[in-house]
Amino acid sequence: MSVQGDPVIRSRIRTSRKATIGLLMASLLTGAAAVEVALRVASSSMGASFFVADPERGWSLRPRAEGVYAAEGRQYVRINNAGLRDYEHQVAKQPGSLRIAVLGDSYTEAMQVSPDSTFWSILGRQLSTCSP
Repeated sequence: MSVQGDPVIRSRIRTSRKATIGLLMASLLTGAAAVEVALRVASSSMGASFFVADPERGWSLRPRAEGVYAAEGRQYVRINNAGLRDYEHQVAKQPGSLRIAVLGDSYTEAMQVSPDSTFWSILGRQLSTCSP
């Protein structure tokens, strides 16, 4: 009797193939899950959800975006309805108030620190104590 004709050997070969295929499928699923987790971590740490393409400026902050910015430190960030990293403000300026626009780069944006610690927030508090 040949080895290939032996029913015990054929049964073991089938079992071995099934185990190999099962192990391969489990490995592929585990690898896919690991890649998914890595991409989600990379996406959140790069702040991808905070920015959108802007035809005039290249990139801008996405209005009402919020989450943890972890690219440089770890800070909870909230973007207001106007797409600015600031608290919500009334559109209509209050009589007798002064508004100053602060323009700048990532230093001005200051995603790494709380809004109360940014230079523009400190500037606003100091200016509010000045007499007109």
